[in-house]
Amino acid sequence: MIRSGLSILAHVFAMTSVLALAAGATGIDGAWVAESKVNNKKRGEMTLTTKLDLKASGEKLTGSVNTSARKKGVSAEIMEGKIDGNQFSFTTVMKTRKGDRKMHWEGTLDGNELKGTCRNEKGKRSTSFTARRAG
Repeated sequence: MIRSGLSILAHVFAMTSVLALAAGATGIDGAWVAESKVNNKKRGEMTLTTKLDLKASGEKLTGSVNTSARKKGVSAEIMEGKIDGNQFSFTTVMKTRKGDRKMHWEGTLDGNELKGTCRNEKGKRSTSFTARRAG
């Protein structure tokens, strides 16, 4: 009887762990918004708005990123997206007038916030961001 009780307890613990991992993976699903102030040499200070639409499927992360300042915006699909617990990473390639711009994103999910960094392909420029769940 003790052995079967321990077996049931182990099974319940395992199922609880699996459900907790699944809840963490799906917690990133949805729309997120980050805003930051940037200085443009020609136009002065402006607000840069980044909208992330994310979807987790197991360890794979997909979706899109839209960045806009004033009336102009640039969109990109998420590539090489990964999620591991509350950690995420992905790459985007945005088409600009100056050519393709590859960016690497990584960070953590903490409740209703995504905190992380976005850096260019060469790693020379890095920007921190905090995105909040939209809606």
